[in-house]
Amino acid sequence: MKRATPTNLSNWSWIWRGAGTRPRQQFLNHICTNCLRRRTYSTKKPNDDDLTTTLRLLMRRVPHPVAIVTASFPSQHSSSSEGRNARGMTISSFNTVTLSPPHPPIISFNARRPSETLDALRASGRFLVHLLGCSPPATRLARAFARGNQHVLSSLGSDPGGDGVLFGFEDIPVDSPDGGGAMTLPRLRVRGEDEEDAFCFVLDCDYMPNHSVDVLDHTVVLASVRRVVQFPSGSSPGKDVRDPGKEFCLTYGDTRFWRVGEEI
Repeated sequence: MKRATPTNLSNWSWIWRGAGTRPRQQFLNHICTNCLRRRTYSTKKPNDDDLTTTLRLLMRRVPHPVAIVTASFPSQHSSSSEGRNARGMTISSFNTVTLSPPHPPIISFNARRPSETLDALRASGRFLVHLLGCSPPATRLARAFARGNQHVLSSLGSDPGGDGVLFGFEDIPVDSPDGGGAMTLPRLRVRGEDEEDAFCFVLDCDYMPNHSVDVLDHTVVLASVRRVVQFPSGSSPGKDVRDPGKEFCLTYGDTRFWRVGEEI
């Protein structure tokens, strides 16, 4: 009588006691083959698209500081331009690289190419970083500058959000980083009483072309900080933070803007 090859472990005791050597070997081959198949399937690596999507979703859980970078092209530094020559972009990758005196502080951020703002700061060698405060005017500025320079320039002096927030640029005269003469930096301003809450602090930076790196469609920008143009209102950098909801900078996570909450 011909015995069937078992298909699962429920027949194990039957086949092992009642069958001969050949059926036993068939049983072992069957089990081992299926184990190998299952092992190969369970260790299959996801493709690059799956990994990119997964990591993007995971990074939504990581809050990032929100800042606006502004710069102007060297040939267009003019106080009569009323900000029309300024360029700006919203970033959520700002960080310090090193704080080691007597060397100047080094900061970094990522910029996606092509970018007019990146082209402007590369050409001029100097730019401003505006760290935003936790306020509705700041979030509206961040959204406006995230939509591109064409939208920003068309919105200068207007009310892009329809909620009474007017913004523009103030040309700050400074020395060019190569000592070639004077230039101006476009400082972002919010008109009215919202100015104080819109910005946490503003940094004046020198671009470091020899240390910045192009990575695929992005550029990792490194720069040295010359000075702090604007300090947090109502507080001193040397004092402990007492009201994080007001004193901490604006953050971005899960495609939304956030105010820092309680201490753990």
